Amino acid sequence: MVKEEKKEPIIINNDAYKERFQFLLWINDNIICQRYFRVNGYNSDSLVSEELCDTLEECVGMIKNDLWYKSFLYQSIINQPMKLNGFAKNIETVNDLCTLCSSRIEGLVELDNGEVIDKEYFQYDEENLDDAYSDNERLEPYDITFRFVFKVDDKTVYERIWDGTVYPKQVRNSVDLSNSDAPKDVSSYSMFSLDSVIRYLKYGRVDLLYHIIKKICETMSGGFNNPDAYTKSVTYKNGENGEDKTYAFSTYNKAFVYGYQKWMKEKTAKYMAELSRAEKYKEYGGLTPGEWNYIEKYL
Repeated sequence: MVKEEKKEPIIINNDAYKERFQFLLWINDNIICQRYFRVNGYNSDSLVSEELCDTLEECVGMIKNDLWYKSFLYQSIINQPMKLNGFAKNIETVNDLCTLCSSRIEGLVELDNGEVIDKEYFQYDEENLDDAYSDNERLEPYDITFRFVFKVDDKTVYERIWDGTVYPKQVRNSVDLSNSDAPKDVSSYSMFSLDSVIRYLKYGRVDLLYHIIKKICETMSGGFNNPDAYTKSVTYKNGENGEDKTYAFSTYNKAFVYGYQKWMKEKTAKYMAELSRAEKYKEYGGLTPGEWNYIEKYL
């Protein structure tokens, strides 16, 4: 019997498939989201522009708003008793929503449209509440942090850090910027498990990954024929004198670079002149005949 040869696994280097642009989202030291993408018509002037900074701030704001919404909804669901019975058959004809929705009103009630319902709620036992739903962590501010990073060619262009302890543990542990796996219909949706509650938080939420990439691409592309397409500096009045002081958004200091270039050019020219002179008067040790005559006359 011929022994089957063991095949070595094929290792693929994914570096060849990486794009120049990427953003990452961290929780403390853990990457929870990383996306590579390309920017068609990329304009390098955008890297040092106010427009790109504002766009990335807006992207961070989108993530914060999504986490805030899910945190508020999660706490509203967990901290309120779950309604079991007493749903209106035709809610469009009900004006007194307080009587219909308030968990403080139980039993047989008559709505303003004449419909009689029997409201029944499932009351949580706080002492025996499942640890999966509770959040008893004792955290100080910034014990848990979110960090958004935008990179170009693996170099950090933008970074923003904010406090993550303000969000419930269950929301922090289930961050999904794509908001995938959201229920299609919640009219008869059951939330008797933590997983079903987390899925419910995504209902109606947009795919943030798509919108973040779209905003960045729109900001960083085009504008080649317009010298004012990007704002690359800001000007302030300087004290009582009213003199304008301009600051560039880039850390690239043109005045310093050009000054250093001029100094190096002059230094090189002086050095080359000395070499030329030494070669021309090498028989006198690099000194001109006039300098030799002066030495012989006075020294």
